[in-house]
Amino acid sequence: MTIRLAEVMQSQPLLTVLYERKEEGEPRTWEAAPAPEVFRATVVARTPGFRLRTQKRPLSCLRGLLPRRGAPPAPGSVAERVVLTGRPVYVERVSGHDLWRADDVTVAARPVNWHGRLAKVSVTAVPYRDRSILSPQLGHASFERIPQVHQVI
Repeated sequence: MTIRLAEVMQSQPLLTVLYERKEEGEPRTWEAAPAPEVFRATVVARTPGFRLRTQKRPLSCLRGLLPRRGAPPAPGSVAERVVLTGRPVYVERVSGHDLWRADDVTVAARPVNWHGRLAKVSVTAVPYRDRSILSPQLGHASFERIPQVHQVI
């Protein structure tokens, strides 16, 4: 569904990431409280309109700001928070990607449980100006709401 979301929403600037738990055996044998390091980003999809402005800054400055395929959730990220708490998280404004605040984003992250264990974390980010797009998703779960964080999606 994460891949399909980015395919369907081509006209909407969007970033969607799926972190999957990499453990052997049946899910019911997994530890109930996993460490964020056992998750890896298996899907990182962006629509053409979702990009951060890098004017006057080297491209390497974005390393660590956006999720990368194969990487675990970044320390302090909303994905890491979902892994640690097991609850969905909504951050109204993630800022700090540029000096003009033109690239602020809104992020919703949800846990996906399988046989009673956290198996995946789904993260969706849209530009702050388009945050109303996530409203339908917010009504289906009790999201922890965070008004603002700096840089780490």
